[in-house]
Amino acid sequence: VLCPGDDLVLEACSGYTFDLDPASAGTAINSMGTITIDLNDGAGINSPVVLSVVSQNTLCVDTFKLEIYQLEVFEIGPFDGVTMCDSECEEVELDIPNDWQGNMTVEWSPATYLDDPTSYTPTICNPVETIIYTVTVTNPNNGCTATADFPVNVLSTTPPNFDFQGSLNCFLPYAPDSSY
Repeated sequence: VLCPGDDLVLEACSGYTFDLDPASAGTAINSMGTITIDLNDGAGINSPVVLSVVSQNTLCVDTFKLEIYQLEVFEIGPFDGVTMCDSECEEVELDIPNDWQGNMTVEWSPATYLDDPTSYTPTICNPVETIIYTVTVTNPNNGCTATADFPVNVLSTTPPNFDFQGSLNCFLPYAPDSSY
């Protein structure tokens, strides 16, 4: 499975021909021991494009086939982010497709204020300033990555200031005498 916009590059020996089926799905260029398959937009999404490799050696004639799929899209975001106070914790969610969870890896950068920078739902605690995280989701099966920003707007809170006004020696007229 190819990532959107990626080419498939394979080592190629001499004595073989390479053809795509359907031929209109893209190009197969054989150059200096490397074959580069470039699929057109929309090709290989719902049904495979087949690369046929045919041996031209008369002693060993054979045909090999490779099915090639291409992802239509692999993207995340854009994210609205969150607004939170500097003295609180909040769990945030990426809102990515359910079938991705458990199959993809995620990385938040920087990891500042996060309990787990590899979680789809990390908790941000006590941020001291507004921060923009870069979230990267990777498909480990084909290496496709998608990246988007996740802004966290932090509201500064001012702790209450208490001034003591009164006497440090406070006696109540009805309190029992404790001087004995």
